[in-house]
Amino acid sequence: MKLPPRYRLLVVFLCCALSGLSAQEILPRLVAGNDELITRARAVPVEASGFGSRGEAVRLLVYACGYAAPLSRFHRDATLLPEMEAIAAQLAAVQHPSGLFDVGNLESPPDTGFMLEALALAQTLLERTGDPASAAVQNRLRTLIRAAADGVATGGVHTPNHRWGVSAALAAADRVQPDPRYRERIAAWLAEGIDQDADGQYAERSPAYSAKVVNPALLALAEAVNRPDLVEHVRRNLALTWWLTEPTGEIVTLASRRQDQRPGAKVTIAEYYLPARWLAVHRGDARAAAIAAWIERDFAEVLVNGAFDPNWPLPHLLLDRSLAGPLPAAEAPPEDFAVHLPATALGRIRRGTNAATISGGSDHAAGLGVGSGLAMNPTFFSFRKGAAQVALRLTPAFFGTGFFYSQGLEKNGETWRLHERREVAYYQPLPEEYRRADGNYALTADGRFFSKLDFPHRPRQVRAVETEILATEKEGGWELTLNVTGQPGVPVTLELAFTGEGQLQQVTPLADLPATRLASWLRRGGGGRVAADTTGAFVLKEAVGRFTVGPDTIEFGPGCFTQPPGRMEGEDYTWVNGSLRAEGQRVYLTGVTPFRHVLRLR
Repeated sequence: MKLPPRYRLLVVFLCCALSGLSAQEILPRLVAGNDELITRARAVPVEASGFGSRGEAVRLLVYACGYAAPLSRFHRDATLLPEMEAIAAQLAAVQHPSGLFDVGNLESPPDTGFMLEALALAQTLLERTGDPASAAVQNRLRTLIRAAADGVATGGVHTPNHRWGVSAALAAADRVQPDPRYRERIAAWLAEGIDQDADGQYAERSPAYSAKVVNPALLALAEAVNRPDLVEHVRRNLALTWWLTEPTGEIVTLASRRQDQRPGAKVTIAEYYLPARWLAVHRGDARAAAIAAWIERDFAEVLVNGAFDPNWPLPHLLLDRSLAGPLPAAEAPPEDFAVHLPATALGRIRRGTNAATISGGSDHAAGLGVGSGLAMNPTFFSFRKGAAQVALRLTPAFFGTGFFYSQGLEKNGETWRLHERREVAYYQPLPEEYRRADGNYALTADGRFFSKLDFPHRPRQVRAVETEILATEKEGGWELTLNVTGQPGVPVTLELAFTGEGQLQQVTPLADLPATRLASWLRRGGGGRVAADTTGAFVLKEAVGRFTVGPDTIEFGPGCFTQPPGRMEGEDYTWVNGSLRAEGQRVYLTGVTPFRHVLRLR
């Protein structure tokens, strides 16, 4: 009998608790996977590899893991030594006098820090073999490490996570060649305080960077510089991550301020394996043990092939034999919950294999606009029913201001509320005290565009729209009440984007609408309107549509339609011919203010 998915994790955890599953069982798989990486890497000589410094530092670490691991078929294989020397020589040839490397960014301290960590781990692994045959490689590595560490210890950073990444790299270098300057620099970065909010999010709110950089770095620093308090930050972030974890293991990234907020980006729970196992073994954390056991069972291939980040577990398990011990008794995390994360303005609701995310925490709503380092994903609600998924976005066609971005998220009883008031001004003549005879007024922004009109000093006449969305769980699904009011006659477009290899029913292809050729949905070109790409675009005029993936179906409706859908991105994007098209097949509902519609998803 096939168990429902919601019970599979519980069975895994019970089996792990009964059998004493340990890294001694995952370690052979990791070593075997590393052996395959070595085999593939050796098929491409260093001189023909297109040499990328960071990638070659990782290659060297992969070789060192094989050389040091007793279970590896490359254990103490002397033929690896000249290849490691060749990699080290190539790295030395491109290292700047500062000790830093060009890795996309020029003479980059943080990117060099990631390389430094890999080189220092490789050096430590080779030292611990006690094999004098590797002495020449170790000597080359010491020279590389010293120069790189000196550059990282005096260099700067670009992003919040870099502080912890370079600190962990300096701690690894200090283990190889102790230097008080490295510890002084670590202390200076740590003195800035760890950028974690009340929800457990780090400042970048990025599951990818939390997993790949911040959590591994804080654990390394907790041990290296005797800061056990740093472990609590990792524990809190792992607890938060569980609330963001889908039944498939994918992590919700709607709130991210980094690249993983983009459509198509995927982060999975497997990337949290190292902190989960660390907390389980070294702190006896029962939930972390359950998460580690789940990853070992269902995501082992990710661990085996993921040798490109500081959270790659193999070198850590080889260096810390206690970390490779048995997992403690596991406690299955809940799969039925409704959690409000107020600092992030996120709601996460999960009922077994069904899950919903309500998002009101974008930086765009704070008036910061569009830019790297901001949370800008316009999805305000998403719903998963097994393998079927849908994400919702909404745009009032209001002076080209684009997507609805809620100004926060409220929870009132069983109802979640998203809300935004959007204002656009017409400007009156300047008061007399601000007038200039030469007409040369300051170039300022009015929130939509820039002009030499000294906007801040002008009286305004305001036009406004208000959007309110109420979301309530009902009958195993959701009911969303959408209200867009204020300025009358504003076209409204609601988009439902369905991802996965599924089939839509009861919808009309957008290309079949006679009026599509004239719709504002079409992209503007320099010579007027140009043909639109309506591939994968549909409308739901009335009744109820369906989206089916295998045995899972989402019903959505009723539909509504008053005009073809409008362009959704707004002038932030269209001014530079940009686009923020949603993934998958897209179904549109439309209306005009005052607009009220109740949409049901189940």
